[in-house]
Amino acid sequence: MDTHNSSKQLLSAVARLLRPLARVLIARGITFDGFAEAAKRAFMQAAEQDFALAGKRQTGSRISVLTGLTRKEVARLQAEGLTRLSADDRKLNRAAKVVSGWVRQYGRRGDLRMRLPIEGARGSFAALVRRYSGDMPVQAVLDELVRTGTVSKEGDGEVRLVNRTYLAANDKTDKIVMLGTDVADLIACIGHNLDAKPDLAYFQRKTTYNNLPPSALPKVRAALATDGQRFLEDFDRLLAQHDRDTGAGRENGGGRMRAVVGVYYYQEDFDSGLRGADEKND
Repeated sequence: MDTHNSSKQLLSAVARLLRPLARVLIARGITFDGFAEAAKRAFMQAAEQDFALAGKRQTGSRISVLTGLTRKEVARLQAEGLTRLSADDRKLNRAAKVVSGWVRQYGRRGDLRMRLPIEGARGSFAALVRRYSGDMPVQAVLDELVRTGTVSKEGDGEVRLVNRTYLAANDKTDKIVMLGTDVADLIACIGHNLDAKPDLAYFQRKTTYNNLPPSALPKVRAALATDGQRFLEDFDRLLAQHDRDTGAGRENGGGRMRAVVGVYYYQEDFDSGLRGADEKND
């Protein structure tokens, strides 16, 4: 495939993946100007961090050449600073680690120890926080998990695990943070696979059907809630065996890698959803 056709197909794919994002933005009153500013920052960050020449500082002029941004825009963005990992990102990640640690440490599937004392050197919620959440205060983590309905406080100084996984609360702040992290991971996986050799490609699969009766979908969602959770818990245990932070990992040596395993489900009306005209004519 020549470069022109490859670029054209890539831009067509980008337009398609941006449609659900555009729907999210428009529904929340964000115009194209706001999106364009965010896109400039993304291009700037990618050029600055992912395309630097070995042993050389990435200059504003080279960033301008790579991104098509003017040198004036590059200078402005550099002066303002790039968006880093926010406090909300860290809070969500650490709260999730505490919950997965609880499930992994105290039970398997139907044999989960649902209640723990809040305080205590061992076998307590506070001990879980100290082990899996770094320097986050115990009360801050507890308040977050209570707020999201993941745990509940009991009247006898104990805390009860209500959900086996940390879920975003009904307010949109947590879910917006997940939009930025979860979708970015999926796109990064696909981006890697575009050029990777078959034996180095990351696992990327899905199953989809386009002529299902609405009555069947509650059964599908119920099965996924059970089997998908079991799948993630199995991989959580596998990853934890090698993770240095949990204390389970024993491997030494240089390097620090991040690995992500995810499961998702989506449904839409076939005639009015986000699919392309080619699929609707299948």
